Amino acid sequence: MKGYDLYRYLKPIWNTDIIENETFMFLGEDDEAPFLYEPAEILAVKNYRLDKEFACGTDYDIVNGKIRRAGSAIPFYKIEDYFTDDRGIFSIGVAPATVQKYGLKGEKYLLYGEGDTFTKNQIAVTYKTKEKWGGPIPLDKQEKFPVFTNKISTGERLKITFYGDSIMTGCNASGTPMGGNIPPYMDAFPVLIKEFLQGAFHADVEMSNVGGTLTKVSPHLTSAFCLPCRTCSSSASA
Repeated sequence: MKGYDLYRYLKPIWNTDIIENETFMFLGEDDEAPFLYEPAEILAVKNYRLDKEFACGTDYDIVNGKIRRAGSAIPFYKIEDYFTDDRGIFSIGVAPATVQKYGLKGEKYLLYGEGDTFTKNQIAVTYKTKEKWGGPIPLDKQEKFPVFTNKISTGERLKITFYGDSIMTGCNASGTPMGGNIPPYMDAFPVLIKEFLQGAFHADVEMSNVGGTLTKVSPHLTSAFCLPCRTCSSSASA
C-alpha cells in the first residue's frame, strides 16, 4: 500500500506554502541541516518510511533555521562510513578540504549505492513556510501541443515516451527495485505523471520509458516508441 498522497506530492512548488516531506540526512551524530525554505511551522518529522514520527525537543531541535539531532534515535551516517577507503564502482573522490574538515587522513571516496543505502538514514520533514518561490514559473504553452490537448479533452489514448538518465528509470524512488521497494512505495516520476493525468483528466495513457541511457543513444531508442513528427522527419531528410 502506498504511503504518500499523489496530488499533495505533485502540487507545484511555486504555488504552496507547505513543503511535503523534504528529506534530510545527518553526517555524524551532532550534525545539523538547513531547510530549503525558512520554516514557519513544523508539521511533522518522520523517518523516510513515514511510519514513525519524531518529537521536537526529544528527538530534534530547530536552531537558526536548521534541524539538529537531539541525541535521539534519529538515524545518521558515521563519518567514517560515508567517506570511505573503498573506491567503489565509480571512484567518487572526496576533496582534500573535506577530508581535513572531518579530521580524516589519506584519500577518501564517497559512499555510493542504490536501494536504501542512503534513505535508511534519512528523515522527512513537512513544514509551513512564509518564503515565496523565487525561481522560474512555467508558462501555459498548451497552444503548442494541439494534438495532446485535443486528445486529453476528448478521452483519446495518449502515448507518452519518457527518456533520460537513471532518475527516469526510478533510481532512488522508494517503490522501485532500484529504490529498495520500501515504504512509502513512491513510484518513479513518469508513473506519477501518468497517474496524475489519469486521475485529473480521466485520460487513457500509454507510457513508454526509455530511461537510464546516454543522450547520444536515446534518440535511436525513442524511434522505436514514437511516430515521426514533422520536425523529426525534416531533420532526418536534411
